[in-house]
Amino acid sequence: MKNPLHFVHISDSHIGQDRDWVTFGNNPFSNLVQVVEAICNLPTPPQFVVHTGDVARRGTEIEYRLAAEALSRIQVPIYFATGNHDDRVCLREHLSMGPKEDLVSDSNLNCYRFTRQDERFLVLDSHQPYEEVGHFGRIGERQLDVVREEVEGQSGPFTVFIHHSPLDMDNKWFDATAGMFDGGKLHQVLLPARERLRGVFFGHIHRGTHVHKDGVAYIGVASTSCQFNLWPNEEEVSFDEAHPPCFNFVSLHADRIMVKEHSVRPLPLGT
Repeated sequence: MKNPLHFVHISDSHIGQDRDWVTFGNNPFSNLVQVVEAICNLPTPPQFVVHTGDVARRGTEIEYRLAAEALSRIQVPIYFATGNHDDRVCLREHLSMGPKEDLVSDSNLNCYRFTRQDERFLVLDSHQPYEEVGHFGRIGERQLDVVREEVEGQSGPFTVFIHHSPLDMDNKWFDATAGMFDGGKLHQVLLPARERLRGVFFGHIHRGTHVHKDGVAYIGVASTSCQFNLWPNEEEVSFDEAHPPCFNFVSLHADRIMVKEHSVRPLPLGT
């Protein structure tokens, strides 16, 4: 790689039914607008933006229209993973994505690949029906086969994007209610390619987090909406209402990857 590749990672915007909806002391729509403003004014522009899911709070059409409005100022391609609160049909209908190759074309899975420079990016769909499994995720055997093909049949550096964390988060509430059923399988499938795997980037946990296991980097980004605490012994979810909305600026160099968290100052409520 002659020049580094830069991208921005955002997640969990949880846009509600109107622009003024407030949750845990935050206005998700206003926060996302502020994050977009910051991205548009970065001194080093990214080549793309990736949103790792939970664009919307309840997956309704109006929420995606508002999300599209908030994201409309971004002038580089945007890619989306499907979160547990998302609706695949509405997401595709209202949010445009950059050029990509769909990998499970005969299903409704939002599973695809795109490339930039000599880098490959694989987006997996971990969404499961909330009424069946709650906040848990799963990718299933068909997508595991997609990952196996990448690991066994391709060469060169690649990156994985997914909504759910494949690993536990050392938090009793999260691990019992919001994990990923086949995250351990995904980790095992990825291991043979660890030397060329840049990292697995995810959302869902509402907290900037880096985990390194068996030589694989798992990198979570804080939410643009509101943050969890995720203390190890918590048995119920708790929120860090003082933590601002954030995004990660990621740089892929030939010999390393760098992740820098940036926060934005939310507007006072009611403005």
